[in-house]
Amino acid sequence: MKRTLPIITFLLLSVLQVCAQKKNYDFQEGILFYKITDATKQLVEVTTELDELLETTGTLYNKPLEGDIVVPSNVKYQGKQYAVAGIADNSFGGCIKVTSVTIPASVTTLGEQVFLSCTNLKRITVDKDNSILKDIDGVLFNKSGNKLIAYPNMKSANYEIMEGTEELGAARSSFAIRLSRLNFLLP
Repeated sequence: MKRTLPIITFLLLSVLQVCAQKKNYDFQEGILFYKITDATKQLVEVTTELDELLETTGTLYNKPLEGDIVVPSNVKYQGKQYAVAGIADNSFGGCIKVTSVTIPASVTTLGEQVFLSCTNLKRITVDKDNSILKDIDGVLFNKSGNKLIAYPNMKSANYEIMEGTEELGAARSSFAIRLSRLNFLLP
């Protein structure tokens, strides 16, 4: 009985922690979670499942996202069609098994540190008709190309920042993980 008491206590505390987590979304469609940002215009953003880090997974998800993630341009909820207009802060943060993310043209807002600690991310692809973002060889930039937003951790260890890039957004923190050589192409 003395041996089983600590095990039972641990399991009970784990269950209580999971139950105590507050959800951070309005609905789930497929593997992604969504928060309604404008009910009148029927707009949603991709968000995390939980509002606090879950110790057991190290993420904001009970079951972290993995593989190739395709953000749809529209989702259906309660019989209504919603446009996916944004990706919230940390939406894929800590999901170490995510390998690629595809962003549709409908996304017009992008939160902070969306890809934080996505250590196996190889590529970010953006629909060519997106009005605020673009990708250049799997690296995420703003539409004008002067701000590098995210550099996938599993890209090449050598990277030449394209001419005209004036700012390194949250991407600067991902460079330190794998990058061994960074070249700036100056005019």
